[in-house]
Amino acid sequence: MKVSKEISLWIKKRLREGKPKKQIFEELVKQFVSGKDTEYSVPSISWIVKKTGYLPKDAESYIAKYYSGHESKSIDLTKTTNQSQRILENLNQEKESVLLDNNIYLYRIDNFFNCELCNQLTKFSSSHCNSLAYEQKENCFRKNEYTTSLSHSLPNNIVNQLEDILKDRFNLSQSEIESPKIECFEKGGKESKPYVDPFLHEHIESNPNITRKMGHRTWSMIVFLNDVSDGGKISFPKINIDIQPKKGSMVIWNSLLLSGGVNQASMHINLPTKSEDKYIINFWLREGRNPDSLANKGKK
Repeated sequence: MKVSKEISLWIKKRLREGKPKKQIFEELVKQFVSGKDTEYSVPSISWIVKKTGYLPKDAESYIAKYYSGHESKSIDLTKTTNQSQRILENLNQEKESVLLDNNIYLYRIDNFFNCELCNQLTKFSSSHCNSLAYEQKENCFRKNEYTTSLSHSLPNNIVNQLEDILKDRFNLSQSEIESPKIECFEKGGKESKPYVDPFLHEHIESNPNITRKMGHRTWSMIVFLNDVSDGGKISFPKINIDIQPKKGSMVIWNSLLLSGGVNQASMHINLPTKSEDKYIINFWLREGRNPDSLANKGKK
């Protein structure tokens, strides 16, 4: 969404006049993000933060109070804000968590899975998630047109084990966790296409049920199950960060802007692995709209 040049010039003028950044920020939020003004294209909170250079500690409260859904009317900002606060609180308490980038709250946590669990999952993946299984259609599939990996659903007992770890570490409910998938990037494979994890408009239009029960994807998590000595990095080109796979470590990032729109800075690429196959577990968090239906589903 393009923002009028007049707004940028207005910000520059106010800054030259010595007006406090906080005051400029609040005036912009009230005027534009509330939807009261229709003369200009509506700027997002992230745009206002970037232009004014002011990031309030309680930025989420501005969204809840003023944002009227210009980027995504279907996202429950109260739930996503609450979820993000819980996750960030727990990340800050993690002894081995390191903040890599605050545009998408990209963190790395070493030793998130222990060696025994990584070996167990790698053994499962090497047996069930490979080219032969894919060719023989043994529940091994390519996730979408963007990735080059092979993916496989996990047995219920393993899914429950992994989800319990997430619930405990990040104070999450069952309704917020999409069923994890295990993936294998085979040695010598191709580079994936750049992609983001939230469901885009074309995904929802083609499959309206994709967000009906659990809502939109909010946070993404990858756990590396083995070391890769050459290649295999996950790359975030818009923030110039590449992460080398390290056994047991987790990479976690926020896929949505504070305003509820897709954070394009979270676009990522899986680079080819040259030395050995790469195994990962993918988690995606959701808004968690319908916990009752999910709980009943789990009892069947």
